[in-house]
Amino acid sequence: MSACPPPDQLRGLIDGTLSAAAHPAVEEHVNGCPACQQALERLTAFPQLAPAGAAEPPPEAFLARVLAAATVAPLVPPPPPAPAAAPDVPGYEVAGELGRGGMGVVYRARHRRLNRTVALKVLTDAGLNDAAARSRFLTEAEAVARLQHPHIVQVYEFGEHAGRPYFAMEFADGGSLAEHLARGRTFPPARAAELVARVADAVAAAHAKGVIHRDLKPSNILLGGEPGDPAPKVADFGIARVGRSEMTATGELLGTPSYMAPEQAAGRHRDIGTYTDVHGLGAILYELLTGRPPFLGDTVVDTLQRVVRDRPRPPRALARGVPRDLETICLKCLEKAPSGRYPTADAVAADLRAYLCGGTISARPARAWERGVRLIRRHPVPFAALLLVAATVGAAFVLIGLALRVALVAQSTAEGNRQEAIEARLKAELGATKSALEQALALCEAGSVDRGLSGLDEVLNAAQRIGNQEPERVARLNRAARGEFQELERVARLNRAAWGEFRSREEYGFDRPDPARPVTVAVFADDGRALVTGSRRGGALRVWDLDHKAHGTGSLRELAPPDPARPGVVAAFPEPGGRLRAVYESGHVSEWNLQTGAAVRHDLAFEPDSPIRSAGATLAHRAVSGRLVGIGSADGTYRVWDLDRRRLLTRPDGEAASRHFYTGTKRRQSPHEPPALEPGPAPGAVTGVEFPDNGNMLLTAGEQEGVILLGLPAPNRGSLFEPGWGGRPNPAVTFHQFDLGGEVLNIRVGPDRQTFLAGGASAVSLWTIHDRERPLWVNGHPDRVTALAFSTDRRRCATADRGGTVRCWDATSGALLAELRLPSPVLALQFPPDKSDHLLVGGADGSSVLWRLPAQLELRDRAVEPTPLGPGIVIRIGPRAEQAIRAAGFEALHGGDWAATARKVEFWSGDRTATARKAELWPGEPPRLSIRPAGDGEALAPLGVSVSPDGRWLVTAVQGSGAVSVYDLSRAPPGRQSVPAARVGQVAFVGTRSFVTVTEPGPGRDAAGELVWWELDEKGGAGRRGGWPAAEVSCLAPHPGGGAVLIGYRRGRPARLWDLASETEVGPGLPHPGPVTAAAIAPGGDCVATGGQDGSVRLWPLSGEEWGGRAPQHAGRVNALAFGAGRAHGVLATASADCTARFWDVRTGYPLGPPLRHPAPVLSIAFAPDGTRVITGALNGYAKIWNAPAATDR
Repeated sequence: MSACPPPDQLRGLIDGTLSAAAHPAVEEHVNGCPACQQALERLTAFPQLAPAGAAEPPPEAFLARVLAAATVAPLVPPPPPAPAAAPDVPGYEVAGELGRGGMGVVYRARHRRLNRTVALKVLTDAGLNDAAARSRFLTEAEAVARLQHPHIVQVYEFGEHAGRPYFAMEFADGGSLAEHLARGRTFPPARAAELVARVADAVAAAHAKGVIHRDLKPSNILLGGEPGDPAPKVADFGIARVGRSEMTATGELLGTPSYMAPEQAAGRHRDIGTYTDVHGLGAILYELLTGRPPFLGDTVVDTLQRVVRDRPRPPRALARGVPRDLETICLKCLEKAPSGRYPTADAVAADLRAYLCGGTISARPARAWERGVRLIRRHPVPFAALLLVAATVGAAFVLIGLALRVALVAQSTAEGNRQEAIEARLKAELGATKSALEQALALCEAGSVDRGLSGLDEVLNAAQRIGNQEPERVARLNRAARGEFQELERVARLNRAAWGEFRSREEYGFDRPDPARPVTVAVFADDGRALVTGSRRGGALRVWDLDHKAHGTGSLRELAPPDPARPGVVAAFPEPGGRLRAVYESGHVSEWNLQTGAAVRHDLAFEPDSPIRSAGATLAHRAVSGRLVGIGSADGTYRVWDLDRRRLLTRPDGEAASRHFYTGTKRRQSPHEPPALEPGPAPGAVTGVEFPDNGNMLLTAGEQEGVILLGLPAPNRGSLFEPGWGGRPNPAVTFHQFDLGGEVLNIRVGPDRQTFLAGGASAVSLWTIHDRERPLWVNGHPDRVTALAFSTDRRRCATADRGGTVRCWDATSGALLAELRLPSPVLALQFPPDKSDHLLVGGADGSSVLWRLPAQLELRDRAVEPTPLGPGIVIRIGPRAEQAIRAAGFEALHGGDWAATARKVEFWSGDRTATARKAELWPGEPPRLSIRPAGDGEALAPLGVSVSPDGRWLVTAVQGSGAVSVYDLSRAPPGRQSVPAARVGQVAFVGTRSFVTVTEPGPGRDAAGELVWWELDEKGGAGRRGGWPAAEVSCLAPHPGGGAVLIGYRRGRPARLWDLASETEVGPGLPHPGPVTAAAIAPGGDCVATGGQDGSVRLWPLSGEEWGGRAPQHAGRVNALAFGAGRAHGVLATASADCTARFWDVRTGYPLGPPLRHPAPVLSIAFAPDGTRVITGALNGYAKIWNAPAATDR
């Protein structure tokens, strides 16, 4: 037929109601007509979200809706899109287009400053007008930015230019896996298994952060690395789901049909989870093994029907060379029911690596009776007839005397089937409980702590219910599964307790909700004894008495505005002596006595021509230019009021209003372009005014021109300097512009008056006033930033946005510490004085609530080699190598702790008071002893420091020296002995008086590396007891029993346990994937841990049994490992380059509690002898002491 079929014939083609006469012609036409195919493939035209609790439609109803949506598509194919001009993104040079999707275009570009090739993804014009496409674009940026994994495409930067969002990603020059398959590249089974195992590792890391990809397919797997061994990288998180967010309309179909999971193809979006990505892994493995996807129909709808209803053909039926175990793994991933698949991506990777190592896989093929049941369900009529014949024959046999035997056999079979069904059900419930535990921990990691705790409660209830329901049935499980329910219950209980201390709690409320009076101003005054709240909408200032905690019962007093016609308050500032200064929209600056409620004075300081948008004031003790109050207006001007002279500061021309405009050379201005001397015709509002440093500077922020820093005269003589007035710059006046790349909605100066927070449309950043080129850190925000705050100790800062999201950050590193998600926009934030664990939140609903934030996890800071701060220092450059704390620990001689950098080793005394035992912070405690083994220009070897178990001896090795130094710490001052030993790179005690050194290879051909065993005498002299060749040694771990050492290697060789006395290797090698970067042996000597360059951690029982727990994983290199003793026996601590240290349960591999976040990579970690604390050392020169968890909750 030549004409396109009408919609009713297309509908009949899908649901099977088309007549037999018309069916061939219609099907032939659709297969060759792009317009009809496009009509059938419009799968995302369902805009209405389902109400909460709505039932999911059955697959037949969903497919019918897909067809109905498809038939409204135009039957004329659209013209191909015209090639778009290359976008102009600041800082990038676009080389050409790499690919184009429904919502974004990917360009190959070069970062000009870093000279780095990146993949630049920019939202299309259609995506700008499509709210759903824009939301998915931002979801992809946020999802991938929070993921750090070697096999996930890294996001370097994301932002917005000219109203168009973009982000820069890692560029993979090897193309995609789909391109390799299209070129006929073959993948042998072993290579396919290794590639999918790496992809599974990346997917598991994403799941751990609460991100589900939902569109895994070969075209989303990019290949990088060496040509002979391409490294896969997961890309395109455009339809990813973060946490439990719902961004998909009911019935909306997202994904690629041939690679979809059945729950996706059937529109059951509530069932989409980690199992969905497991199905995607199986689909990729299927195509690598067979050369085709598991489901492929003539049309999209035909493909969807096959995904929902049919089972894939076994890979061995298409490719005979596929191993049976690999086929089993593939088909288990592709099970129709999510519960029949692997519970996690980690489980997929574990089975694939078990196949590669020749081990036993956990999956198994379906039993014969299960295959029979499936076959009967597909063909009920023939099997019913067959069953009838069998029954007839059986009856005949019964009649001739075999009835008793048949009955006995049937009874035995039924009992066996019943036992197998019980075992299968318990295993399924065990897998579901593990998956629920993974998801609960992922929610906690993603910041949804309350939801994560609810998930942990569900895990506890499930484990207790199943364990108590049928204990005799649990005993029938295989040996590896015995006690797993009890282990899950223990791990869930420990995490419940740890994360319970890491959540925010609403402590008490002040203003009750009143949308007519949104709380826009909130300050603590009178030395923290009073809280003052106010609103731009008007009404009196409310003063709350915190000593009596009059929360929600009425305010102490109300302060009436000076001008009832314009009563709105813009800002309030506490003053010494129980005073408060307030700026009103009427232009009044009022001073109040909070203790009496009386007005000290009202000054009509400002008579602005446009509304006042912001205000700021100098501090009483930082006012070298006088006591000043500044305001910013909607017309782009600002004014400064002198409180002492009670008049406005004026410009050189006598005007009081100054433009928020930078007349100097702008960062993005052409070098040959003269600086602009006047603002444009429509200047943006001034959204922030602050007085940093000693009050001798003025910061203004605006919707245009970014943030501008202006020097003020000191002492003030009533004038306001304006550099460049009349085109003549004044070099004596500080004048800078901080270009944030977009509108600045508010700013807040920190307590040190040297840094400031800036909030924009989708991000917050921390800057120092001494460096306008780059911020200290930048973090994204879900919506327009509306409020900022610093804690008085500057350890924390808080930000809020129009969507009700409040985030608390580590002010030094920018690490996210806590998050609140409130139902209405947040307009005011304030930390109470000297309380960084509480935050006052004022909302657009009129409420003001004091929240308790998660407690500080660290106990103590040790500033061993801190970075100097202050004017003229570019803090952004970060720590130097000589600051790095490569070793730290606890010593038994004085009950204290120690830490070592490249230049010195410092020791601190143990806790001496009850206050210290209560874990209070000692920020400035000096060391009791400081030793400097390295001279000027010298440095200790990175692993060249070790303290004996009894705390008496210290051994150090200086790079390039010909000896190691031995210190007797029992003397005052410590005695020092020099032991000749050239090119020593590592030292480690293996007993109280014996240690080993690793000699690095020398320049000669015969100068190989060597492992040397030394014995100390009473005076500190050392004698050589033995030496053995040792090349490429990366780390050492002494055996707690002494006389043996675990050796890790750089180039991927298995780690080995070396017995020093017998000079032999003990036990088999430990094949950690990739180079070993850290190793440790448990105190009982029954378990070994190794860490790798790729962030992986492996546990190895020395009894020879196979370890069955999950593998711990970091997002960066593992730098150090330590096993706990005492109450922490059974706990493993890890330190990583991803700026975290973590605790893990040794028996199961699950994390215990939140990560210990640092502002720099963590290089060392060690437990206290009693297991109650750990000490960590980081690249920034700080050691930190933390509480350690117990391995049991009993």
